[in-house]
Amino acid sequence: MVHLAQCKLVLAVRPGLFDPISTKRMKFIARVTDQLEYAACAKSGDVYCKTVSRYETDLQTDEKHLVQVQRRVNPWWWMDKDAKYFMTVKYGTRVIEFAKGKPAVQAETLDQIIEVLKSLKTAAANGELDVLLAQAGEHIRKRFKPMTKPHQ
Repeated sequence: MVHLAQCKLVLAVRPGLFDPISTKRMKFIARVTDQLEYAACAKSGDVYCKTVSRYETDLQTDEKHLVQVQRRVNPWWWMDKDAKYFMTVKYGTRVIEFAKGKPAVQAETLDQIIEVLKSLKTAAANGELDVLLAQAGEHIRKRFKPMTKPHQ
């Protein structure tokens, strides 16, 4: 049996359930992962289709059932008439600018786009993009107006 006197006691505070910075980071990493999978399929000539699980309610019985549905993923990159690739990085619908007035990344091949996506995923995991993701989140949040209480 371990006695309390033998334990190492420290000051520790449990984090709250909702950490907005890590939530934004994980959401962004999930979207970059989708883009990486899409790019790998495009490189091999396959069609990319993301399957996700969600609950749907049966209107007759009012029971919830887990179903598999297809979710459309749009690529962040495109090819211009000179066969060069360009990619804009998005958080939600907001395009993230890594340098002022330069929102796009230019690449010669799809392999370079894949390398850029991998470096974005690593940078996001290390917290290097937290400031940019927070700014994008603030911009998106400004579009929503606070709900007002109905008059009684």
